[in-house]
Amino acid sequence: MTATDVTRTHAPSRAMHGHAMAVGHAEGDFARAALAAFAGAEDSEALMLVADLSRLDFDPEEVLVAGSGRRLDVVDVAGAYDAFQNEDADKLLHDWDAVLDEILAAGHTGLRVFADNTAMLAGSSQTTERWLRWEQQTDAWQARRPISGTCFIDAQLVSDELVSCAARVHPAVSGSNTPRWSLHHGYVAGRIRLVLSGDVEVWDAPALDAVLTREADIRSCAPDDGQPCEIDVSNVRYLHHTPLRSLAALDPRGVRLVGAPTIVRRLMAALPTVSGIELT
Repeated sequence: MTATDVTRTHAPSRAMHGHAMAVGHAEGDFARAALAAFAGAEDSEALMLVADLSRLDFDPEEVLVAGSGRRLDVVDVAGAYDAFQNEDADKLLHDWDAVLDEILAAGHTGLRVFADNTAMLAGSSQTTERWLRWEQQTDAWQARRPISGTCFIDAQLVSDELVSCAARVHPAVSGSNTPRWSLHHGYVAGRIRLVLSGDVEVWDAPALDAVLTREADIRSCAPDDGQPCEIDVSNVRYLHHTPLRSLAALDPRGVRLVGAPTIVRRLMAALPTVSGIELT
């Protein structure tokens, strides 16, 4: 595969969210999605490609930076996630912090990462669960640091169900149907805030519970200011009362729903027995 092949067929470039996911369905989609993600980067940003080097079928320097002189670090996916595989997410996050600090000290304004995470979903259920937990933890970290990360998933090797699970914890998804709902992080007014969006039906309660269980575990290990967990629900279109009770159980100090639309306010008014939720 050459730079010409990829450039001719890649999706239009766009600025990515701080944390996004791209789904591939055919040979060459990894290179095309990486090029699209990096095309939106500022010249002052450093670039990093995390890939299975044994399967890489193109020259990253030729295809992704095309002799521009930009910094591009290419890392093998196995080495990048050694600490993660050993169930030490805190050490992995510390390692990434150190990498980002070095890049900023070198004069770059930020880091843009494109990583092939297919193996994390194509492996054992334990690996998948650890990866989903890691994605939620790094989502909060990326919300407050100058880094943009895109996770690539090869749908040819992963079930549709697992692709949907991964999509729900990413603010932006390309190459796949947008999930009906998602839960991710935003950095608002100097603090991390969860963002719940979309239509959350009664049958979504188990999947939401799984996301919230990981979130509660992550929050319990993280320093905070003692304030209730804030969840931005301004983009919720529908919320069944069963998932609402799951939200209420997220934080023993209470949960504050920010920007609650009319449908959420009406639901709360009809369910006076749901405690621990404050509307703002």
